[in-house]
Amino acid sequence: MSAWFNNQYPGSATVSWASSGVILPIRNFFDFDLDIYTATSRSGPECPTNIYNITQYIENAITDKLTPADKTFVWDLFGSEGIDNGDFMFYIADTFTLGVQYGGRRELCDIFTSIAGNDMKLQLPVLKQYADRHSVTLNQYDRVALRNTTVNGYDNMRQWTWQYCTEFGWFQMANKEHPMRSTLINETYWVPYCQSVFGAENVGEPAIAYYVTKFGGLDITGKNIVYANAVEDPW
Repeated sequence: MSAWFNNQYPGSATVSWASSGVILPIRNFFDFDLDIYTATSRSGPECPTNIYNITQYIENAITDKLTPADKTFVWDLFGSEGIDNGDFMFYIADTFTLGVQYGGRRELCDIFTSIAGNDMKLQLPVLKQYADRHSVTLNQYDRVALRNTTVNGYDNMRQWTWQYCTEFGWFQMANKEHPMRSTLINETYWVPYCQSVFGAENVGEPAIAYYVTKFGGLDITGKNIVYANAVEDPW
């Protein structure tokens, strides 16, 4: 917003500080997932491998590729029974993502590398504790919960969902070369997800071309914009 304000109102800003400034709307954001792989690899190959293994176990359990006991274990641990499988895997992906995005990659990888090789019934409670400690909750991703229009000054997830659904895209999905998130989060997942939250009559494809034209995309013309982008920030 800082960079775009500078671009739109050049006479009103002397300098703009664009921290983690994403200026290019894009629909299929495969590189986001790739950056999670690249960042966690800095802690050694065991870290991204174990994140992938945990993710695959959960996906296989909830899609009936493992035993009914595995599915029940996941549902009971996370309280996820009845939640759309893609929404649940979105929550799982963001649990790992936020660890990297906010400078906690070393802590994240230390934890999950240390438990690699253990039975998943020992690893998943650690994941649940990590999510809870970092305030990653299922209601932030569950399409049914996001329909709630009650004003909550401590939760802006519905507003953020509206923004990316209608304007910017940035649909994060499994990278094809080094997937770190579930393949349930794919090209066909996002628009139905957005429509389920806000209504099909209100949401279609995000207006990416319009916003690239409006703000300039990578050809932004604002001056004196400082882009403070950390090397492990997937945005």
